[in-house]
Amino acid sequence: MKDLLVGVLPVVVTKLGPLEWILNTPSHHRVHHGRNPYCIDKNYGGTLIIWDRIFGTFEAEDAKVVYGLTHPVNSFDPIMLQLRPLVHIWNTFWATPGFCNKLSVIFKGPGWGPGKPRLGLPEEIPVITGKEVPFNPSVPAYLNCYAVVHFAVIMDLYTGLLGSVTMLSQGAILLRIGFIILSLTSFGLLMENSEMYTMGIVHMDAMTLQKSE
Repeated sequence: MKDLLVGVLPVVVTKLGPLEWILNTPSHHRVHHGRNPYCIDKNYGGTLIIWDRIFGTFEAEDAKVVYGLTHPVNSFDPIMLQLRPLVHIWNTFWATPGFCNKLSVIFKGPGWGPGKPRLGLPEEIPVITGKEVPFNPSVPAYLNCYAVVHFAVIMDLYTGLLGSVTMLSQGAILLRIGFIILSLTSFGLLMENSEMYTMGIVHMDAMTLQKSE
């Protein structure tokens, strides 16, 4: 979703003075989510930035950060977004000759290849042209409203699941989890204007699920 924010939202918090040396501030976290060449594989710290400074993965915010992936995925489908990197690794694994090279495909960076450094070659990272177009399909207002209402139902279902997990049967828990996953997937398909979001399963009554055992 951060791809949608490029050029839309201003930078509200810039620098936080001395805290920049210790905490993972908004500035540092912007770098982590950037697709600029200088942002790749940087600023992993969740709360403290000192670990990145110690282990050499720190990078200060310099040029304007363009959010997103180096090779954008034009989809909001959460299942596809999770599986696509695994498919890439799988295909690269079988296409790479040599047993040791195949292991390197798994344990090294996605830009690695035979004869390349662990994280790949910096010059192979796509440069930022300033003409990048975010993936932002036009969706009717009524579908946006439906997604908001449905998401509120899902949040209520999720909260109820956390509060009653010890009292539910394994089948009821799996049923609720499945409904949540399918609903989140339907939101992604809906935001893409995909006809697949009309799958009947995502229109199941959440209250019925809450009462099921």
